[in-house]
Amino acid sequence: MQRVERAELVIVGTDSHGLKQQLLGQARALGVLNAVTFKNSIPLRELITLYQGATLTVVPSSLEGFSRPALESMACATPVVGSAVGAIPQLIDEGSGVIVPPRDASALADALASLLQDRERTLSMGAAARQRALTRFSWDAVAPRIIDVCRRAASGQ
Repeated sequence: MQRVERAELVIVGTDSHGLKQQLLGQARALGVLNAVTFKNSIPLRELITLYQGATLTVVPSSLEGFSRPALESMACATPVVGSAVGAIPQLIDEGSGVIVPPRDASALADALASLLQDRERTLSMGAAARQRALTRFSWDAVAPRIIDVCRRAASGQ
């Protein structure tokens, strides 16, 4: 496994599974406690600022639906490392992020280390992620497809 000399981890969201204390304990044991920050619900403007300032976004879900955080990150030109669950593999392609098997800590760590050590690659992926979000998942891209489905359904096709 590769090592990264310096990184900061910001975990955003409520502690609905009671993992915060466990994660803090692991960070303390590894000597990286001052590089980990927890943020509960935050205003949208602050979330956008976090996405835009991040090198990458990690969505290590074991169960996921659409993954709004992955798409929000992509729209902010930040690449995503996400688990191969739910719609994440349809959101992310090899140009805009990295898909890893769910619950595979080694694969996740390798993907993170690889990207964190290659600034040029993450910048390129970020630009591709933004382009993908705009061309495939923006309202301008999705609305005509929704209207088409509704029209076909209404006409009995």
